[in-house]
Amino acid sequence: MNEPLGLSDCEALREALLMQPVNAISSLAFVIAAAIAALLLRKSNDSTSPLAWTSCALLGLIGFGSFDYHGPQSAAANSLHNVAILLLLALVVIELSARLIRRDQLLPGATRPRLVLLASCTLVGLFCYGIGRTESTVCDPMSFVQLHALWHINIAAAAAILIWLMWVRTDGQPDHHDQNSSRMNDSH
Repeated sequence: MNEPLGLSDCEALREALLMQPVNAISSLAFVIAAAIAALLLRKSNDSTSPLAWTSCALLGLIGFGSFDYHGPQSAAANSLHNVAILLLLALVVIELSARLIRRDQLLPGATRPRLVLLASCTLVGLFCYGIGRTESTVCDPMSFVQLHALWHINIAAAAAILIWLMWVRTDGQPDHHDQNSSRMNDSH
């Protein structure tokens, strides 16, 4: 049998359907965050880029992969967990790089309070991840409060905020991808 997943994430492994129940349940924060980001994008934009919807879908997939990784640990759990994360990171980096090259606004929905919220969620999440490892002196494998679970919640919120800031339009204009298609239609 393969080595169980999540050994470095502090929470004790149990012989149950959810091998790390706190970490598994907290993984669903990614699914909730994806749904909230999608609802906010739908509410704020008449037309949203397919990349925005893809980002929301990948964020939700991270949640399901992480749930499987910390929960039932199916044969696909490790791949689903890691591939979804890598795909979302790649999509965000490629899109932001393309915006830099086009000299487009990186985060059209950015305001100081929103950026502070994004940074706060990210920093708190990274802090929890760092001190929530199994080898940490604050690790309590049997606790119902798991720092890795707080990592899930904070990073899920940060990812949803980033997705929303990348594709929301506060000026009433469609996002860049839709502007290109409307320019093409105007020229005909």
